Amino acid sequence: MTKLKLFLLPCWASFSLSGILSAQECDSIKPLELKCVDIVESRNAYFHEDRKVVQLDSSLRAQNKTLNLGELLSLTANVFVNANGSTGANSGVFMRGLASNQTSVNWNSFPINSITLGGMDLSMIQPDLMDNISLNYGASGSLYGSGTFGGSIDLNNTPDWYNRINFGVNSELGSFGSHKCSVRLNTGNNQFQYHVNYFYQHAQNDFPYNDNLKSGNPRLKMLNNKFDDKGIMQNLFFRFGQNNSIDAGLWYQGKEKEIPALLGSYSSSHQVLRDSTLKAYIKWNKVFQHSSFTLKSAFMYDNMRYTNKAEADSRDYITDSRIRNNNIFSDATYRYYFSRHLTFDLNAGYTNLTANVSSYGGKISENRWAFSAGTKIQYPRMTANLSVRKEFVPDQKIKPLFSLGARYMLKSDRLYLRANGANKFRLPTFNDKYWQPGGNRNLKPEEGWTADMGLEAYLVQDKGVQNLFLDVSAYTSTIRNMIVWTTTSPQNLKEIWARGVELSLNYSYKVQDFLFTMNAFYSHSPSTNIKATDSESEIIGKQIIYVPVQTSKAYMNLSYRQFYLAYSAGYTGQRYSSENNDIYNRMSSFICSNVYAGYTFKIWGVDGGLQFKVSNLFDQQYQLMPGYAMPGRTYYVSLNLGIDK
Repeated sequence: MTKLKLFLLPCWASFSLSGILSAQECDSIKPLELKCVDIVESRNAYFHEDRKVVQLDSSLRAQNKTLNLGELLSLTANVFVNANGSTGANSGVFMRGLASNQTSVNWNSFPINSITLGGMDLSMIQPDLMDNISLNYGASGSLYGSGTFGGSIDLNNTPDWYNRINFGVNSELGSFGSHKCSVRLNTGNNQFQYHVNYFYQHAQNDFPYNDNLKSGNPRLKMLNNKFDDKGIMQNLFFRFGQNNSIDAGLWYQGKEKEIPALLGSYSSSHQVLRDSTLKAYIKWNKVFQHSSFTLKSAFMYDNMRYTNKAEADSRDYITDSRIRNNNIFSDATYRYYFSRHLTFDLNAGYTNLTANVSSYGGKISENRWAFSAGTKIQYPRMTANLSVRKEFVPDQKIKPLFSLGARYMLKSDRLYLRANGANKFRLPTFNDKYWQPGGNRNLKPEEGWTADMGLEAYLVQDKGVQNLFLDVSAYTSTIRNMIVWTTTSPQNLKEIWARGVELSLNYSYKVQDFLFTMNAFYSHSPSTNIKATDSESEIIGKQIIYVPVQTSKAYMNLSYRQFYLAYSAGYTGQRYSSENNDIYNRMSSFICSNVYAGYTFKIWGVDGGLQFKVSNLFDQQYQLMPGYAMPGRTYYVSLNLGIDK
């Protein structure tokens, strides 16, 4: 009951203050001419100019509507995504050569990473539920908090105040018993907007594969690999005059995934993982003459159950493990606009995290507080951001966090230079601290520094004909007190140095009814151990496990009137599954390609699209994680219909 009050208090306050303050007259700031949407922009988005932030291309999202977020990022972003098998398997993102628990995933500015495991399963996120998806490479710890050495993924729902009704249905049929469908409805007016999205997907995942860990490399059929997932998201947006707005969202999802036997196994698997989540938030924005105030709160419930049986028809479980989390977030931000050139921002946040896990020996709860401030200096040629943060966490000594960066225009609208530096940290997970046996409550937070520099070059700008954009980034990141599980417990044993270079190229060319677009990426990401125990001295200088040094990918699209043909290819360099980079535990590099052909049409006021896709075009045999086979060539056909008024 106490937790419910903590969640509802800011919600009640937001509605009450809204009624009080809306009665006061607030003239808009005519000299500044700031738009409401800019004033109430989240802190994470507002202080972003000094960093590489990429919003996923809407046309690429439209061509890949049925993919989960992990699958979409593996095709269209400069990151590496690993997965424990095929569609529906747990997947995580490796940004800038670091593991998934070093990347913060946020829904409408609230973190949704697991408090027990640290990472976020990207297979649980359907991009079609989100209006905007952006990647913040090396995101600031003083803005986001714990776990941003790699960066952040920001998922946002936003209103379109000009929309009256937007309705759409999308369906797909594919190989190996795969079928997916989704329905969306966005409706409202310039004062009220309601969005609802529902999806369902199923796959047998019974594809053939070669088991190269068995004698003779036999051709087998994948068993115990079925996948079901369904969910719904609803969002409400209200505007009261020009100065008040309230947003609210509700997200429910349930997923069930069978876990197949590992390659080389001679016994059947009867493992099943069931995940369900309920997330809700409410946010109030108030715009004053020279400032704005935002109050928001969220409640999140996650339930995970892992079971294993000796036989499929057995009523008894060998293992029945359950994890339940309740998270409450409350956050207030006040932003003051001194002038066109100077903004100051204050923020306070409270978090209550509760986990009920049998292996903890009972329920564990933690209360955390964070206070931060930021300032932006903005001139026509330069924008600079400075932010500081202090967190208070039980039994943890966390140093103040600082971030400083700037973006400078070297050549008018053609060439920009950006640079930033920051210190960061990552808190131990609940599993690290409380798991029995082995949990270590004396663990220190991982901490370190990051710095990066980037060049944005608009090499060709001929609107309507040809455009060419190049982004080059170089970064370095050091992580001390790296948490490592030994045979008995987790310890702060390692130090990691991640550094590298990233290149992104976007090109488009149009002549008459033909349009060609290309997005290409390359990443060189060495991430090596530079400190370890004496008994593990052989890992010094070795690449950390599962992280490729070299990755590259390209996505090309050629359209003619209503027809389009697209091709994507991605190269993943060799990786290692052992920390000493033993040649016997080396995972081979691979190239995976996909081809798309589609036709868009409009009939009787209904917009539609028909697409045929072939994934893994050349039937490549590969593994993202050792022991988990991936499907070969697969075929999909999809149809989408929509009304937009």
